[in-house]
Amino acid sequence: MASNSSTGSGKCTLLADTSSGAPLLFAGLSEERKVVCYNLVTKEKIQDYIGHTLTVSCIAVSMRHRLVCSGSSDSTVRVYKMSSGRQLRKYNHGDVVTTMVLAGNVLVTGSVDT
Repeated sequence: MASNSSTGSGKCTLLADTSSGAPLLFAGLSEERKVVCYNLVTKEKIQDYIGHTLTVSCIAVSMRHRLVCSGSSDSTVRVYKMSSGRQLRKYNHGDVVTTMVLAGNVLVTGSVDT
């Protein structure tokens, strides 16, 4: 399930995943320029995924491969290890990254590149 919401700290993109057995919520926090993972049962923050220099615009998660991916207004896509928050890869676009889909081990991203 994915949706957009507005919080006191700005917009966030929400992605909840319960397929792993533990209900997890991944929130791309716009003003904080990061993605955060929360346990929905305990309401505890599990992990921060940091590195973007501008607003996080989209996120995708693979529970099978334990990856968290995020796109940003800083024209980058970042791939993180879910458990540690360590950035594994950084890809550059020519402009704002607006969308992404993670299917298995294939990440497809879209941007307003011309």
